[in-house]
Amino acid sequence: MPGEWSASEQDRSAYHTVIRTLGYLPPDQLFDTLRTLCLNETLLLQPQRAALIDQAARRGIAEFPDFLAAMDVEAFVAAHTQFKLTRGVHWVYTTACKSVPDLADQIVAYEGREKVQRALAAGPVILAAFHFGPSEFLVGGVASRVAPVTVVVSDQERRPTRANRWVMRSAASADIESVQNGSIGVLLRCLRALRAGRAVMIFPELSFSTGPEPRLALSFGGRTINVPIGIGVLAAKSGATVLPCHVESPAPGRYRYVFGDPIGPGPGLLAELFGYCEALIKSGLAPEWEFWPHVDRLLHVPPDWPDHLVMDSLPAQYVKSGGR
Repeated sequence: MPGEWSASEQDRSAYHTVIRTLGYLPPDQLFDTLRTLCLNETLLLQPQRAALIDQAARRGIAEFPDFLAAMDVEAFVAAHTQFKLTRGVHWVYTTACKSVPDLADQIVAYEGREKVQRALAAGPVILAAFHFGPSEFLVGGVASRVAPVTVVVSDQERRPTRANRWVMRSAASADIESVQNGSIGVLLRCLRALRAGRAVMIFPELSFSTGPEPRLALSFGGRTINVPIGIGVLAAKSGATVLPCHVESPAPGRYRYVFGDPIGPGPGLLAELFGYCEALIKSGLAPEWEFWPHVDRLLHVPPDWPDHLVMDSLPAQYVKSGGR
């Protein structure tokens, strides 16, 4: 179970064997056993990985003066590094929910689920799932407990994409479909899903496109970042309500799925979403932001992109609500 877990058929068979063998253990003991196995294997196969994760997180945090001033950097980096080193255990542990009776009810709590249900009763809903902790778990959690989900997944890094798909397939009794970003018609497929009453889940840090696309300049952590506008375009065209959400881990092997207050489509949508992300980072409640090693994607657009693709406000056609 190396640090960046791969979902080969051989791996999956081995992990299911471990779950079947250890499924009799109480939840805390099961998690601790799996985490120890995962950590030992990661450090054996990739002995320098902890130092590399630590360095990447520190470089990312150092780019943002407001975060440096507000955070306990040492504690933050330690939590982030521990999470990344044992990332695979969360996938295996959550998969155990499918075969270990009542495990999901013991280890997962929902905060704000009624906000999603109220918004769905009123019209289309987009879930903006930030990359905190094992964020993929939100997909199965929403699908099995709240509503059918269509999720936009990354097409740029093939191994995590396979892992994401396996997590989705592993969700018990879940109605989940995936759309790859960068694929033809991704926006149209999301619109169709919203009109069919499905919740659409998007990770706001990621692009809809694999090539040049419009970005919106926003203040974030004392710097200016350039964020993809896809979620704003989809909300404007569909009239959907957007709810930010994330995963917290209040204790080892325990997960809390948190849904924020709804945001309507409009010119301030992206600023509010990334304000939610900024406040969460400063709070210290969810230190494992996976984007620390990748903040250059937000701080700098590729030099060959046309200047007009970075804008200070959304064009009018992306602000007008499409109605419900």
